[in-house]
Amino acid sequence: MYNSLEKFYELVEKGTENNRWDYKRDIQLNPNNSFANLLKDILAFANSGGGWLVLGVEDNSEILGVEKQVDPTSLGQKIQDIIGEQIMFDLNYYDIYIESVKTVGLLYVYNSEKLLVSPVNLNNDKGRPIVNENTIYYRRNASSIKANIDDLNSLIYKVSQLGKYEFKKEDIDLIKSKKSEYAFFKNENAFFRGEFKFSAATFADKLNTIFTFYQSEYTKYEMGILLGFEVNAIDDYFEGKRFPKLEHLLRAVEMFDLPHDYFFSNYNFDEKTVYTGTFNYICNIREN
Repeated sequence: MYNSLEKFYELVEKGTENNRWDYKRDIQLNPNNSFANLLKDILAFANSGGGWLVLGVEDNSEILGVEKQVDPTSLGQKIQDIIGEQIMFDLNYYDIYIESVKTVGLLYVYNSEKLLVSPVNLNNDKGRPIVNENTIYYRRNASSIKANIDDLNSLIYKVSQLGKYEFKKEDIDLIKSKKSEYAFFKNENAFFRGEFKFSAATFADKLNTIFTFYQSEYTKYEMGILLGFEVNAIDDYFEGKRFPKLEHLLRAVEMFDLPHDYFFSNYNFDEKTVYTGTFNYICNIREN
């Protein structure tokens, strides 16, 4: 049992917040600002191995008690309505006596087996996001913040189960344009004729080429994280709006068993050789 009054006192006696627990005076389902901040913490704990919100306690560990209790069923339903997923948690309240009767609580969020994100922005009163859509939140330095590359590397085993990236119109148009192998090889001819020049746009073309053959195994979101892209810039790389780092190229070559000079070298084959050679090469990749 992760929640108990003994556990509550144990965490309060620590006297400081930690990546595994956070002191909260109150949690609320309304107004939206309050719930958005609560959801950010819940997502961060679920993505980071689990943890506690210690309720009725100020940041300095002073116990003041909660003003109002939250119904666990209502909390679970509101989370599911927003993110489309159930998040496992335990929420318990306890009456204690410190000069008078006070109600305190523990909200334990279980570790999720897959990464959890919100599919929509949750904004404050000024229209600025408190929770950003399709953004991974993580616990670091006793705060719930956007995951950085180190966090993502530690979470990489969850990425294959994420499945949260939803195709935009541009993605669907791209898939339609690549639906035949002929269209794919025709677009690649410039590379093999020696007319290839490295740029963000040409990198995006080759990145989308890889994605075309692996879209049954990875979403764009998953592939972007595996290649080390910044989470909020994955679309930019696929759309040719951001220049890749050497790390990204090396990861792609290693992960997809590409020629070491795939992104740079010029080839001088005729169209028939291009089609046959590249087709055989891609087939070998897929078979292996």
